[in-house]
Amino acid sequence: MTDKNGKAVVVLTGSKSSGNLCVFGYTEDPYASDVRLSSARCCIYWTKKTGGIFGLATVGPVKGSRVGRMVSSVMLRDVCLVMEATDSAVYEWEGAPVYVGE
Repeated sequence: MTDKNGKAVVVLTGSKSSGNLCVFGYTEDPYASDVRLSSARCCIYWTKKTGGIFGLATVGPVKGSRVGRMVSSVMLRDVCLVMEATDSAVYEWEGAPVYVGE
């Protein structure tokens, strides 16, 4: 089941224990210090054509990027950055093939 209620965002965490995560999903409260996302996907790798972390919010994960499977809900702690995703970025995030390794 997918829950696409709320604002489409790309969130960057800064966890010292697990490293940085870049995650797309939908949230009702993008201003919280801990952000709960629904229908969330993590970007494992993005290409230079993406244009960096801000590119993931504006154009999405372009061809060659690696995006994991969707989870119905996730709580992200140690949030550093929350960016509103554009419609084009949402389209790319939702349509990105699932990366399962080579």
